[in-house]
Amino acid sequence: MTKSSRNWLELRCRGRTLHLVLNPLWLETLRVVVETGSFAAAARRLGYTPSAISQQMAGLERQVNAVLFERVRSGIKPTPTALRLVERATPLLVKLAELDSDLREAELAPGEPLRMGSFPAGVRHLLPAVRRLAAGPVPVSLSLAIGQPRQLVAAVYAGPLEVALVERYDLVPRTWPAEVAVRPIADEAMVLLLRAEHPLAGEGRIPVGDLPAETWVAGSPDGDDCACLFRLCAAAGFRPRVLGYSEDPSVQAELVRARVGIALVPSTDEPPEAGLVRVPLAGMAPRRRVELAYRAAGGSAAVAALTAALRA
Repeated sequence: MTKSSRNWLELRCRGRTLHLVLNPLWLETLRVVVETGSFAAAARRLGYTPSAISQQMAGLERQVNAVLFERVRSGIKPTPTALRLVERATPLLVKLAELDSDLREAELAPGEPLRMGSFPAGVRHLLPAVRRLAAGPVPVSLSLAIGQPRQLVAAVYAGPLEVALVERYDLVPRTWPAEVAVRPIADEAMVLLLRAEHPLAGEGRIPVGDLPAETWVAGSPDGDDCACLFRLCAAAGFRPRVLGYSEDPSVQAELVRARVGIALVPSTDEPPEAGLVRVPLAGMAPRRRVELAYRAAGGSAAVAALTAALRA
């Protein structure tokens, strides 16, 4: 099974930019070290050597350019940076563990291989779909890759992937090769995500032109969701001041809750996270469309089963 090991969070604080590579392996190791209180105890739990644990933590420290543990008489003590990392990374680790578990269950019985991809936030769509697929009548062996839509569609076109869950924004038009067909999965208007105590949280609809003084949280700087935000604000006559970037919706929500900024997110039937509200935009709101991309030359039974599971 192929799992992506690259996701990341970018924060700007007081004029400095911190690039944090969220390697799930290193972050899970960090979580266990903080929980157990020592490299040796973490090594026993994870099945590594203490030296391997130390090397992983040294690598993570280099990535974040910060000290994660202080040496004390009793051993080691996590720094505030380490504790914040664990707190922010835990939702992502839980999602990846759930998806990994579902994929492993689907792999227990050998079946038709299905190499699929997803944009980072699409994991929330895939989790229930993979569960349905694993319990369905078509036995499949699944593998998953995470990437930006243009990368995933290129992989579907070239052959490494059979199918990919992608997103398209009407403010960032993209066309796919004729050899790649798409099936619609979801169509959502974009709305604002605000803290419940934000002065605009009680408004019925908010004009984008009222937001030039706001700071923002956005997706990956090279992603279409971030481009959608910048084009929306440009049409209203200003450039958004983005202070936090993350590809993970749960991390974006945490940054909004932490007063880093407001966010432009897809609407959904699910209730907003505690302490946050979603407010519609005034006028014609931009839309996000989630689609399943696959080779038009012929879809397998596994692709058809995945499409049905996603729509359900």
